[in-house]
Amino acid sequence: MMALFGTYYWKNNQYGACKEWYRNKMLYNIGAYQYKRKIKKKRYLFLQKQIFMVSDECTLLKQFKSGEREAFDRLFKMYAPQLGYFCLRLVRQEDAEEIVQETFIKLWETRDKIKVELNFNTYITTIAKNLIYDMFRKKLVEQRYYQKFQSLIQEQLAVENELFRKNLQEV
Repeated sequence: MMALFGTYYWKNNQYGACKEWYRNKMLYNIGAYQYKRKIKKKRYLFLQKQIFMVSDECTLLKQFKSGEREAFDRLFKMYAPQLGYFCLRLVRQEDAEEIVQETFIKLWETRDKIKVELNFNTYITTIAKNLIYDMFRKKLVEQRYYQKFQSLIQEQLAVENELFRKNLQEV
């Protein structure tokens, strides 16, 4: 309906609001085109970066697998921030920092089992996810013991209060 309205007034040279509408539509289309070009350029640069990262990552993982500490430091600098953000989505900050450290400790201990041809990001995220699950299980067990302990204390206090009342009534 709007397009018909705009073309009718444009063809009949009745400028008014229609001229602004047409100009805004054209500017919007030009802006959308430039925006699409920027997105395509960013995707292209991102893909180039990913290809470079994959080749660099393979050599880095091979060095790490052989036990070089510099390779471990570079892997830590590359993956610790993104792993930290992943952990922060699931746990508090203190726990997230601890899990990131435990993940890299576990990674160092099991560096011989790393498969270079597989996606390292998925591997390290899976380790962190499993550590988070372990932490939740551990906290759940602690919470159950704490609740049992609280119920035992309340029962003990109830028995002591009853004995105290009996002693007061006897006196």
